[in-house]
Amino acid sequence: RGTATHAFMEHVDVHGDVSLKGLSTQLHGLVEQGFLTEEEEKLVYLKGIHRFFQSDVGKAMAASPCVLREYPFTMLLPRGKALPEVEAGEEFLIQGVIDCVFQDGDDWILVDYKTDRLSDAKDFVERYALQLMLYQKAVASITGKTVRHAYIYSFHLQQTIVIT
Repeated sequence: RGTATHAFMEHVDVHGDVSLKGLSTQLHGLVEQGFLTEEEEKLVYLKGIHRFFQSDVGKAMAASPCVLREYPFTMLLPRGKALPEVEAGEEFLIQGVIDCVFQDGDDWILVDYKTDRLSDAKDFVERYALQLMLYQKAVASITGKTVRHAYIYSFHLQQTIVIT
């Protein structure tokens, strides 16, 4: 389910019709265009995605003039509190793919979608805060602009979880 949801979120037209019916139409179109398989189509939880687009973060994404999805990055990270085991003077190569980052005014908003079935928001924060902190550093380094907020959106909890 997670891979199919991420694939759909990568290709959905966030500026188009994100009503439940509109998302369904978009999903069928993405299958016809070969972006998702028929098996993946069955795994996409459209009601949950529709709820995302009804959230404040989903609405802000839809209103943004610049939405980047599945945004790859590579960066060197010096030793610090995030990586205390790295020897002094050494750097650590980090590569990743950010689910979504979008402009909001002069800043960026980062969203990481999660389909994990964790029981509450605290569990997501404990598991993923470091990951999102690294993503924030990467976006700021690449763009030279601030990441004002980083969020996890849990499709299981149907909740936006504030990281920063």
